[in-house]
Amino acid sequence: MKTLHAITAAVLCAALSATVLAEDTPGDAGLQFDFNRDGVTDSSDWEALRAFSKDYKMSDEDGDYFACQEEPATLTLLIDELYGNRSSHSYEKDLSGVPEYYLPSLGDSTVVKDQDPFGTCWAFGGISSVESNLLRKRHNDFDNPAAYSLDLGSASSEPDLSELFLAYENCEPVVSGPQSGEGMSPLSNDINNHFSVGGFASSLQSIFAAWDGPVSEEQEPYKPVSAEDSGAAVYDLRSEDKDRNDPPAAHIQKFIYLDDSVQFHVDLDRKVYAFDSCDQQAVDRAKQALYQYGALMLCYGADMSMPNEAGDATYFDYNHWSQYSSADTIAMNHMVSVVGWNDNYPKENFSTEAGTTPPQNGAWLVKNSWGNYESMFEAYGDRLVEVLENAKGTPDEILMNRYYNYGIPDENGHGTGYFWLSYYDQSITAISALDADDGSDGFDYDHIYQYDYILPMSFTMTSLPASNSDTKVANVFQAEQDETLYAVSVQTPQPDCKAEIQVYLLEGDSIADPTAGTLIAAKELTLPEKGFHTIDLDQPVSLAKDTVFAVVEKITSANGMTWLNLETILKPELQTPDNINNVTNAVVSNSGESYAFVHNGADMVWVSSESMNETPAGTVFAFGNAHIKAYTRDGLSGTAKPIQNTALSGGFRVGWILAGIAVVLGILGYFFIFRKKQTANE
Repeated sequence: MKTLHAITAAVLCAALSATVLAEDTPGDAGLQFDFNRDGVTDSSDWEALRAFSKDYKMSDEDGDYFACQEEPATLTLLIDELYGNRSSHSYEKDLSGVPEYYLPSLGDSTVVKDQDPFGTCWAFGGISSVESNLLRKRHNDFDNPAAYSLDLGSASSEPDLSELFLAYENCEPVVSGPQSGEGMSPLSNDINNHFSVGGFASSLQSIFAAWDGPVSEEQEPYKPVSAEDSGAAVYDLRSEDKDRNDPPAAHIQKFIYLDDSVQFHVDLDRKVYAFDSCDQQAVDRAKQALYQYGALMLCYGADMSMPNEAGDATYFDYNHWSQYSSADTIAMNHMVSVVGWNDNYPKENFSTEAGTTPPQNGAWLVKNSWGNYESMFEAYGDRLVEVLENAKGTPDEILMNRYYNYGIPDENGHGTGYFWLSYYDQSITAISALDADDGSDGFDYDHIYQYDYILPMSFTMTSLPASNSDTKVANVFQAEQDETLYAVSVQTPQPDCKAEIQVYLLEGDSIADPTAGTLIAAKELTLPEKGFHTIDLDQPVSLAKDTVFAVVEKITSANGMTWLNLETILKPELQTPDNINNVTNAVVSNSGESYAFVHNGADMVWVSSESMNETPAGTVFAFGNAHIKAYTRDGLSGTAKPIQNTALSGGFRVGWILAGIAVVLGILGYFFIFRKKQTANE
């Protein structure tokens, strides 16, 4: 069960201070979602969006799935279309002279595994990225010439992290502490449902960024019983006698969502994601991210979504183990791990039933999670050799290879579990990467403060933009011991966002304005990558036990939009098995935890994050806590000193303005009365 092993800040009283009026409400908060695309956001947009959400279905009456994914994913894509921007970022490493690069050849990616019998491809793709990132850091040999030639046999068997743990935690809400009940829950307790609801890269971020794992495969084995016990294996999942207090193997410190190499738009009439064009610059940035971070996560439209399905050769060439989809709609159904590239891979090697070839050479080397000859031989022994030998030259040969000998063949003709995916495959989407703090040599931080434990079933986080330039959010925490604040997290909903971070020390237990205290740390920076970031403060802040502190963040994208970085999910009454794939999402926010600085129609005001549910947007979305985490180390070692706050905000600013007006009026009144008396005496 998921427990809050990280420090949970004390829930603070939400009574309002004397400088802020108790009647402050968010109004419409200036939130934007021009669903009707008429150039303005008003009540008609929220009404239309609510109606759309109530009627949203992922499949038709016959059970056939539309191209559109879970509704939160579709809504995120719509927000990106309306208010997003593509990255202008260029990594430091110039890879234009590196036509081939392979992580397995360096031992910087792990061996192929087998997800059978569950729909857990996303967990295998995500764990592969974590393992690869750790290997990159440990080897630190990025430019070894071995990377320029393909050697799949050099993939590493360690580290071996648990996919089962990740898949299980995906559908396990928080069970203790103030955020109890937050998270995703399956509608059925059937174990197949629990493991087959699927997930996105954002699911991995939600879990691991909260320091809930990863754990080793030894702790949580994917197949706790032997193959001899038959395919109906009894999965002894998360039994009570297992120790759940072991520290995670790594802390995720960065999680980035790259621009898709395929540009597409949401066609609501056809219920599809429609292909527009390919973006070569996005391909180049993906290569740079692979070089810097290790294996990438990538989603695409596979010929089959499970290893035991019949498959479809419309876009897959089983002679060359390669795929190129020329479909004009994006039908993503599978996540994999990208472990290399080859700019010169021949476009002629994509000979599919569709009869189309890519516009140019070039392909990703993809590590799948459908096993290989080695894993199948381990399960079936000599029987496998017999089956494959008998299938040679028969119509079943390709089918048997799909099942039992999957992947690019090695020198012995044995399937390796890898395949080639054209750069120009028109189903590619959701390319992402991560960076981890390796626990094998100690962690950078000792404790984490947080309230946010969920991102919805979506390609990335769901966050709404605001029409004003000063929208911001804040989390208020209370130190559990003597410690020092060294870093905070920042979530950027678009690439090239400016982040403005402030840390305040607060007094008293009545918090209404998280900036009504001593400004002790501030930092501004532009983050080129979209996603989750851990940002070190310029000067660490000492926090004596019971100190109340606030982390305030304003996020501005390149187009000037500010973003309401709160947990944002569909309202519970709008969640159905048809639009979120047989699961329910819940957020839990308590008084005194999170705040939003929004425009209520008259002025900018600080309000609790819970009150955002009273806005027109709250008829569609349920809002939770701010996406802000704080990281500390034991002991008092801070060097930060109070900063003169020249940009006061919220009720604190209003209080000073009112006080200033009172002083001015008092002075004017004094002189008026004094002059009047003086004139009378004369």
